[in-house]
Formats: sequence, structure tokens, C-alpha cells
Amino acid sequence: MSEGEEELNVGAVRLEEVASAANVSLSTASKALRGKPHVSEKTRIRVIDAARRLGYSAAEAMASMARLSVRDSHGMQDFRVGIIGVDMKGVFSPTILIGAENAFQARSAAALLFNASGNEALFHSGIERMLVQGVSGLLIISRCTDPVPYYVDSPVPVVYAYGPSRDPDDCSVAQDNVESGCLAVRHLLSCGRTRIAIIAGDSEYSVTHERMRGALKALHDAGLQLAGEARGPDPRKVDTVG
Repeated sequence: MSEGEEELNVGAVRLEEVASAANVSLSTASKALRGKPHVSEKTRIRVIDAARRLGYSAAEAMASMARLSVRDSHGMQDFRVGIIGVDMKGVFSPTILIGAENAFQARSAAALLFNASGNEALFHSGIERMLVQGVSGLLIISRCTDPVPYYVDSPVPVVYAYGPSRDPDDCSVAQDNVESGCLAVRHLLSCGRTRIAIIAGDSEYSVTHERMRGALKALHDAGLQLAGEARGPDPRKVDTVG
């Protein structure tokens, strides 16, 4: 066993061992031990009993996971970060990945990639696999700017990129689509254009409605009406004030 491996396994029972003993998934074991919702009382008791039986210390494990690292050939720490793609078919997914990779390389972090292909079961499986690999954090990348539809419970920090979390308390790096719509119209106004039409995207996506709302708000603030009929969401059903 190498020096790095000894450091990672010093007298600690791992969470996956508790999950296996309790016959639950890694994420369920994590939720149960941290008192999170969406776990039945029967399952919670089973997980706690397994943890006690194995001598698992949640506090020690959390601290260990937070500093978990491997060492390169020069003995330098190299932190592992897991990248989960909700669906990597998005146009901007490669660009986000390149940016993340550059940032991780600059900090000697090793990135592990998993693509869930829009499948919720694969998404949660990918998270569990990343945790088993000992990642120090997770980066969730979406193919669109709609909120990520899946609930994430993790003992390590999680950051959402492009598509935000549904929980406002989570860390999400996403664009302000309403402001984007406003800026587009303000630019046209600054060019002296006052007859402005809107050709929006697919009404299925929240980004379309948000940008439409921003564009209509900018027109409203300028005392102007939309020129012609908008192609996209019905402007009459879009809140333009606020």
C-alpha cells in the first residue's frame, strides 16, 4: 500500500460499506445519517444501526471526504472532482467542459466525467459512483438553462453550471435570462430602433419565457409596443412588470 493510500484509509469505515450493510444506495445512506428528508423512518433506523455496528463516524468520514486526494508522481496533492452531465448533447456543454477542465488543471485537480444522457436513474448512479471514487466535490452541467429536474443529496459540495438547481440555497452558476432579454432590446433602442419584433425559441423551455419577459419589460419601460405578433410564447401570458 502506498503512502497516499494509507492516508485515505486510516481507520475509517467508508460510507459505501454502511450503505451495503444496510442494503441501500449511497445517497440514501448519506441522507439517513444526516437527517435529510425523503427517507423512511424504517430505512433511517436500519442505516443508523449498520453505521453503529461497523463503527462508522459520520464526522470523521465527512472530514476525510472533504480532504480526499491522490498524489501525483511528485507527491503533490491532486484533488478529484466529479463532473456529472445531465445530458451532454447541449450546444454549450463542450465549452463548459473546456472551461471546467482548464480551471481544474490550474489547481492540480483531476476531473472524472459521467454523462447521464437525460436518465434520472443514471444521474443518481453517476453521483454514487463519483462518491465511491472519492471526489471532493461535484459539478452538475446541464444541456439547457432550465433548472435541473433531479434532487441531489451529497456529502460533498455541489455546484450547478448553466442549468441551476431548483433549490435557491444551492450554488448555481447560471445566466440571468430576463436581463438577457432586456439587454437585447436596450441595444436596439440605443441604435435608434423603435419598431422591434420578437422571434423567440421553443416555448417548451423556461429560457424562452424568461427572455421574452425581459424583452417585453424593456419595451414597456421605454413606452413602446411590440411590432407585430411575437413568434414564441403568447406575450399576453407573460408577466412584463417587475
